Amino acid sequence: MTSDDASSTISSLATSCTNDSPSTNPAIDGGRGPQREGWENFPWERFPGYTINELIKRTGWTWTHGYDIFHAITERRRWVCRHCVQQKRRPLVDFTDNGTENHARHLVKLLIDEFNRHKGIVTELLHGAPGLIYLSFDGWTSRNNLSLLGLNIHFLSREGKVRQFLIRLPEVEGRYTGVNLAEEVAKIIAEWGIGGRIGYFITDNADNNDTCLDALAKEYGFNKRWRRLRCCAHIINLIIRQLLFGHDPDAFKDNANAPQELLAEYQLWRRCGPLGKLHNIVYWLSRSPQMTKKLLDYQRVYCQQPLNVITDNMTRWNSSNTIIKRALNDNAVKSDVAALPDGNYLRVSVNLAWSKLDDYYKLLDDSPVYVAAIMLHPAYGWD
Repeated sequence: MTSDDASSTISSLATSCTNDSPSTNPAIDGGRGPQREGWENFPWERFPGYTINELIKRTGWTWTHGYDIFHAITERRRWVCRHCVQQKRRPLVDFTDNGTENHARHLVKLLIDEFNRHKGIVTELLHGAPGLIYLSFDGWTSRNNLSLLGLNIHFLSREGKVRQFLIRLPEVEGRYTGVNLAEEVAKIIAEWGIGGRIGYFITDNADNNDTCLDALAKEYGFNKRWRRLRCCAHIINLIIRQLLFGHDPDAFKDNANAPQELLAEYQLWRRCGPLGKLHNIVYWLSRSPQMTKKLLDYQRVYCQQPLNVITDNMTRWNSSNTIIKRALNDNAVKSDVAALPDGNYLRVSVNLAWSKLDDYYKLLDDSPVYVAAIMLHPAYGWD
């Protein structure tokens, strides 16, 4: 749920070790050093005899959300909730060092309480909205391999302001099939009581979203072709990927007079071209700490500021541009590349991209909302 209060409640707080000698009251030195950031307002009067713990290395994610203090005499270590201190909550929550389970339970409770507090505010805004409620959703996998579905709502408030909120981020059981997605979306729609006010859906172009919207259309009685809007960023990504890599065997029909060796060269480039090789190199290096260290050590022989590789992401076309820039971060290499003649395969790549763009351009006829958007745009209008 988007809110300045919510985002500031549970934030990531950087902590690191320091070699500075601990002081009896760390607030006196203004919280200098990485270990002492954010200690200025710590209520030391409630923890007599305690000081900053600089003897034991912190482990576990919960320590980034808590103050790590240590009693000089009893050698007792305590975790004090950083968010409770910053928000001056009463009672102040702290735990002795007997594991991080209590820390985690407390932090989860903070998140749930904050969500429920803002849920009431958003519900009130929704009920006061004069028009329809628009939904966008997308499935993704977290770094710890959780299958999640993020669902946002978009609407015009009573004051005429466009508002949007992330209202749910549930874990999806099983695969990302259209049926599973439809069940999760329907649960969220029912939870918020907006089934009778559904407007348009914004999704990417995956086949499972087609199946999902088919099921939702039957459930809520709307015309799927009219109500579906396709994610423009996802379309651009598909077009650029088509240009960079290509996979359409019919793409050569516009270049049928090209020599056979050109087609063979393009097929080879498509399977194992420069960008494909670069992707494999980056992937190989990023997966191996040993190879990353060798890469950095080798660079240190020739420069003072070695650079690590940047990995690309198949859902973001500009990530390919990023890894190319990093790989060509050498003036001599750039000069050599600039001197190379343009390959004929670029014509085929451009044709592939135009073909993909045309596929989605034709889909604009499915929904009248695109025509309405042009008509209502001040720069275009009906003419």
